[in-house]
Amino acid sequence: MTANEQLERILERGRSAARRELGPEDAERLDARARARIAPLQDAAPRLRDRVNRGLFALAVPLLAVYRALRLDLGLEEAPALRLAGEMLEVSFMAAFTPLKRAVFSLGMDLVPLRNLVIRRTLAVREPEGFQFERASLGAAAFGFDVKRCAITEYARTQGAPEIVPLICRLDDLMAQHVKHYRLERTGTLGAGAERCDFRYYRKG
Repeated sequence: MTANEQLERILERGRSAARRELGPEDAERLDARARARIAPLQDAAPRLRDRVNRGLFALAVPLLAVYRALRLDLGLEEAPALRLAGEMLEVSFMAAFTPLKRAVFSLGMDLVPLRNLVIRRTLAVREPEGFQFERASLGAAAFGFDVKRCAITEYARTQGAPEIVPLICRLDDLMAQHVKHYRLERTGTLGAGAERCDFRYYRKG
């Protein structure tokens, strides 16, 4: 899915929240201004070739387009703009994360050979402007990994909007809630200023 398609999905799924917070007229204005802002933001985004990198980065540009429109075109302060942009993003993401996808995601976490294959594929990603993953010291965790470089964080910082990164990080927590036998714990994220994002999955119970 392209950045423009992702933006349309966020605007469509988040329209009720936008109308509630902004009113119908400004909600329509948000749509128009976000669409107008996305092209230059795409031009400034890294050209990622690896499929894993592209998938992980996919929401950064459309989210920033919505946030910029709220801040610069509709005049919202940072906190309410983040709150509304985050709600629109979450509603859109969870609508696409269908019950079937949730079941497949949970099953993939439970099946050790498949899980290990995905982790190996992720750790093998090497792209200068992309994400950098490393094997982790697991301790009591069943599995996990570290993220040493986050393309979303780097991009948001260059665009002067690092505050949007936790909105995307939050989606990892939402997905993890649908894993049947494991829970996700993190002590820090790059977006919040930590040296790494530490993903650790512990067996429930």
